[in-house]
Amino acid sequence: EKVKIDPRIGRMQIFVSGYTVKKGQEKHPDVKLAHYKMVQKMVHSGEVLKEGRKQYNRHLVFLSPPMKRLEGEDSDVKQLCAVVKITTDCRELFLQTLFFSGNKETRRTRSRGTVLRP
Repeated sequence: EKVKIDPRIGRMQIFVSGYTVKKGQEKHPDVKLAHYKMVQKMVHSGEVLKEGRKQYNRHLVFLSPPMKRLEGEDSDVKQLCAVVKITTDCRELFLQTLFFSGNKETRRTRSRGTVLRP
């Protein structure tokens, strides 16, 4: 059975708290403020996965298009990965974390979840 993404998701505004950004910058220093500005575009048009692990039943994962790493970084291609929690009434989206994912991590995320929008 094919799972479809609710068309409202792509039109929803994502909420990002200052705490989430501060926590993210501590845990993922390679993610800059400019990357946080890309999250809304990812919600509108990026790849969307439904998180597959049971305890994360209201989480969606949005992936940016693949990006090349800069010189001096790991040679792996990276994607920006935004984990978003949707409220139980499906009216709001909240960013949980934002990080760069390499090829191996991205494949593992896809295998655990369901692709809702390629």
